[in-house]
Amino acid sequence: MGIPFYLADFPTEWQQNWILYAGIGIGEMVYLMVSFLIQPEPDTDDMGWFGGLINNPFRITDNFNRFLLFLKILLLPGRLIAQAILNFMALLQRLQR
Repeated sequence: MGIPFYLADFPTEWQQNWILYAGIGIGEMVYLMVSFLIQPEPDTDDMGWFGGLINNPFRITDNFNRFLLFLKILLLPGRLIAQAILNFMALLQRLQR
């Protein structure tokens, strides 16, 4: 999650850095919300031949399931981070009572 901020750190004026950092922050917030709200569930029994090693040329559903698996892997870090943030907020609310 910090890699975009590291890559954006190049010598420019502070106004340009502020806009760039705000854009990266908004993009990461959108990623966290999307990864928390979308939970793709691929059918792992229909991933192709030999446990998904070979594509099944006669069915298109294994391609959809491969895409859903890729999407699940792509969204998993954001889902874990979003869940940790929500758990921390719930803990803070419980401590204030």
